[in-house]
Amino acid sequence: MVNSHLLTQTHKNKLTMPEKSLTFLYRAPKIFLEPLSIPAMTTSYRTVFGLPPKEAASMARLTKGYPFAFQILGYLKWENDGTIDDILPKFDEELTVYAYEKIWSELSELDRKIVYIISQGVNKTGDIRESLGVSPQLLNTYRKRLMERGVVDGSRHGELTCQDLKSISICIVKWLSECFSDPGDFVVF
Repeated sequence: MVNSHLLTQTHKNKLTMPEKSLTFLYRAPKIFLEPLSIPAMTTSYRTVFGLPPKEAASMARLTKGYPFAFQILGYLKWENDGTIDDILPKFDEELTVYAYEKIWSELSELDRKIVYIISQGVNKTGDIRESLGVSPQLLNTYRKRLMERGVVDGSRHGELTCQDLKSISICIVKWLSECFSDPGDFVVF
């Protein structure tokens, strides 16, 4: 029997399982993939699709080394044979539905507030902490967890940025619309 369920992970994120009822998947050994090589993906796209180097490299960079994105983008190119601009909306939709919404759904309320604040351009950890009224220790706990999940990048001292703001912002807007009748009602400052 072939299992058609999809397992995915960002290169820094926990494994994302499709359903809780699939307990055998939770017990099975997990193989965590490192980011794929952009040059190797470029070569693959060039070979399979006969693309010019610049276009193949552009496609590879869009994936940011994320294996699932590499597969989705290749599949969409194969099925549609359009330009990158033609398939980009569907690519974004697929990543949002099958990866980002799942990641977002597993974030706590405080995780979500932190990501929302960062998405609004507040990147200094001191400013984030002040906006939320939390201690440095509490923010550090959430910072580490969000970094482990691949949601935020904390590689610059004292700063946090969203890994993929475009896709995560779709989840933020959906979350705000569920929590507040007017998303403008959610004011941190």
